[in-house]
Amino acid sequence: MKLKKVAALCSANKAFFLFDENREGGEVRQWLGDGYSIYLLSGLPILDENNVCAMFDIPEKKRKKCRTKRQPVSEVYSLEDWEQGERSLNDEWPTVEYDGRIVKPLSTMDGMTFIQDKYLAPLEDIADYLRLFERVDKDGNKCQRQ
Repeated sequence: MKLKKVAALCSANKAFFLFDENREGGEVRQWLGDGYSIYLLSGLPILDENNVCAMFDIPEKKRKKCRTKRQPVSEVYSLEDWEQGERSLNDEWPTVEYDGRIVKPLSTMDGMTFIQDKYLAPLEDIADYLRLFERVDKDGNKCQRQ
């Protein structure tokens, strides 16, 4: 993962949101996001609101304009690599420009949805292996963001 691209997303949206995921055995994994996406921080010390901007060399003047927050990951979301009932998304469509943004069309069970290309950029180093999935609940319904 390209950590600098994650930091660039956060900086552009003036939001550095940290999420702590408590795992079995007391392990804590931390995620960083901009309010629209989150990415796993691996190999780093646990960050907090006071040092996250310093970690990514955000100047003091810009730090004052950024929102930072640290909180536990909501239990609504599963951050596991795999969940029973996931459905693979067809992502073979070419990117398109829409409303000044580059977006990637994805075929879902409800039709088409779009993801901004910039949110896939941090994952470009694994793009050849990357697969996108839609998660469903126990009844087979698409999981809704709450």
